[in-house]
Amino acid sequence: MPGLPRSRRLGADTYAGTDSSRVLPPKAPPPPESVPMYESALARQVLDTVLQRSVFHWTSRIRVVRGWVAETESLSSERLSSQFATHARGTPAEGARLLLHLIHVEARCRTCGRTYAPEHHLLRCPVCGSGDGEQLGQTGLAVTAIEVD
Repeated sequence: MPGLPRSRRLGADTYAGTDSSRVLPPKAPPPPESVPMYESALARQVLDTVLQRSVFHWTSRIRVVRGWVAETESLSSERLSSQFATHARGTPAEGARLLLHLIHVEARCRTCGRTYAPEHHLLRCPVCGSGDGEQLGQTGLAVTAIEVD
């Protein structure tokens, strides 16, 4: 119809609290050149959220997915996008662009007071070695906008 926008945006949908305890381990160890299971699982969670939302709104094609991921892991937006594209094959999200803002959550040592970037969800202080650290932000992921045809 003339005058109608080509795409529309669906309401935000949030899937918060993604932590490694909710990710199922792979059945077999991945080959060394493959993407880490954690990034693949995150991409799958984003896709599942988007597809559930798109069914609710009767959409035929998803064009863009926007959101954020806050984690203590070192994530790659390129690998997440690649995994999203792989999982999206044969779905209404095939060909959609995944635009996620990656936020690395820091930690503070309760023993020496230093702020540091934890590795692999471990809050061990690299300065004094204490395991008594606190995360300085909430981890999780959110899909904030979905653009569809």
